[in-house]
Amino acid sequence: MWSILKHERRQCPPEFHQRLRDIGGINRYDGNNFRVVWGQTERDIVGGLWMEPTGKLKMQLNPRGQIIQVPEVTEIAEMRLVMKYDGRACWFLERWFPPETYGTETQWFRENACPRSGLPLLGPYPSAGFYEACYPLVRSDGGAIELNDYVLDALVPLIIRSQAVSEWERRALRAAMREKRAAEEHDRRVQRYVDRAPFGGPISYAGQLNRTNRVAHAKLAKKILRGLPKRFGQIQ
Repeated sequence: MWSILKHERRQCPPEFHQRLRDIGGINRYDGNNFRVVWGQTERDIVGGLWMEPTGKLKMQLNPRGQIIQVPEVTEIAEMRLVMKYDGRACWFLERWFPPETYGTETQWFRENACPRSGLPLLGPYPSAGFYEACYPLVRSDGGAIELNDYVLDALVPLIIRSQAVSEWERRALRAAMREKRAAEEHDRRVQRYVDRAPFGGPISYAGQLNRTNRVAHAKLAKKILRGLPKRFGQIQ
């Protein structure tokens, strides 16, 4: 049976778990919105094809054209527990995201299915949400930072503020796109009205190029319709 190699197992101390609960709040399932996990403890279930040795040897040509013996392997399709952060020896600050962040269950399995085995590459659908990494608690030299109130008190509010700004920017962008579409639709309505205006034939003006009644009609239509609300939709 396949198993994870031995690593240092560490759990977040209760006092830091409660501190994160106080700072970041709780989710709909009464879990923390933020948590810290040890990189050699946290695991995920993923699916796909895995190469496993059979215990036998087979003959194979190497790049020099020599015949050598190499271990024989076989493919196994199954779900497995793997290290979430490749067994990195440090604390990770994670943030919880609701299940709707990842689409519907049907979308999840359709988009993450292994082409050959059909198993979900990212594991089962996160029906209770999922914790994603926000920040590895490491020093500039890559060494692990031990948990302390100062790090958590500084990082969590910063992450909350940065994501709040991002959400505001997304809302502003969506509003600008709606305004742009409304303006384009307004211009199309004006153009449809102009295109349907009666054509009265050319009219000459002294010292000017030939103009038409249609041009005059167009100017009048634009002058009238530009004063109307952009949601005015009677003209089809």
